[in-house]
Amino acid sequence: MSHHDLCSTPTTRPLDNCIQRWNHATKEQENILNDLVTRNLELEARNAELEKQIKKLEWRLRSDQAAADAKEKSENPLIACLLDGDGCIFSEQYLCQGYEGGIQAAQALSEGLTRYLRTSKQRMPTGCRILTMLFLSKSGMEAVLCRNHICTLEQFRAFMTGFGTAHPLFSVVDVGMGKEAADFKMRDYLKVFVRLPQTFRVFFGGGHDNGYGPCLTELKTEGLQEKIVVLQSYTQLAREIALLKLPDLMIPDLFMPEKLERRPAFAHMHANTDPTPTSDTLYAGSFKSQKKKRGKKRNVLSISSIDEIIISSPATGASSISQTDESETRLPCLAHHYSPRGCLNFVTCRYDHSDELDATQEEQMKDLARCTPCEYVNEGRECPSAVCHYGHKCPRGSRCQDYLIGVCKFVGLMMHQDEEIIDMI
Repeated sequence: MSHHDLCSTPTTRPLDNCIQRWNHATKEQENILNDLVTRNLELEARNAELEKQIKKLEWRLRSDQAAADAKEKSENPLIACLLDGDGCIFSEQYLCQGYEGGIQAAQALSEGLTRYLRTSKQRMPTGCRILTMLFLSKSGMEAVLCRNHICTLEQFRAFMTGFGTAHPLFSVVDVGMGKEAADFKMRDYLKVFVRLPQTFRVFFGGGHDNGYGPCLTELKTEGLQEKIVVLQSYTQLAREIALLKLPDLMIPDLFMPEKLERRPAFAHMHANTDPTPTSDTLYAGSFKSQKKKRGKKRNVLSISSIDEIIISSPATGASSISQTDESETRLPCLAHHYSPRGCLNFVTCRYDHSDELDATQEEQMKDLARCTPCEYVNEGRECPSAVCHYGHKCPRGSRCQDYLIGVCKFVGLMMHQDEEIIDMI
């Protein structure tokens, strides 16, 4: 061994030792990093798996909740029966029995609905509740039934009480006076019940009225026709409803099969000695405030609660009607057709409350309306109606003698000015 080797040996061995230690530390660090990377990959995979499981649990939870909601709804199914009292008039055999007849009619209706549901293709769910609502104008129906000698006023009122108390879910809704008041409520309730998810069936007692056609068509377009059954009262369904081909049900002897006469005849108070008047003039005025003139006798026509119409001597420039035999004269009720409150004297009113008027009656009603002052114009205000049926000026114009003595009902500004004078102004 040379002197150089002996001198370098001590210096190289410590260096090799350091290098070895460095290499060992580097390898150890590399192993640690690899372990960290591997562990991180494992954690990411585990996290992804947990996220999948959480999503599955959330979906299962939502499904279970939906199933629970559906089960709850199916456990409380609802059957609604909506009756339009204008067409679904119970048979005389029930009405004449009063309170007991109302209970029997409710039982017959419930049994008929249940029998239909049990024999239909889609079985009735268990626990179904039948909710029945009868919409009608009580005072109007009282008048119709009494005038047609079906039952007495006391019998009808007792019948309504019996029907409404026969079951907690049976009710009678008095819609008040007014044209088509029952129709408006029927349409809204029909849409609400049919669209409820827990409603199993809706028995619709309005098959007599074509006015329900658009509403039923809308529900059929929405795919809800399977929920609707037309409860037939008259022998024939209304044409537009029959064309929809909805399921129908008729319970024998429950309702009157034909429409009742709603046009009672009345007698005029003939005071005019002239048997053939040619141009009798209608004008609006209060009979109580009129002063009778000597030598002139007048015929009086009471027009419900709006105004009373006076038939007086001929005058130019006014509408006219000719008198006919009292058994054939059927003037329409102005308040029923044009007043927003309807006829307040429906029970005692002697005039026509039918919604089906012929051409002659339509013209008579227009004449009566024009001879009744518009309350807005009469008070000096602007009429808010785009198409006002009432008179904005007196039919007699400047020739109105009653205006000169202060008894004419047309008291608004310029309501007695002739058209020519108004144009000049």
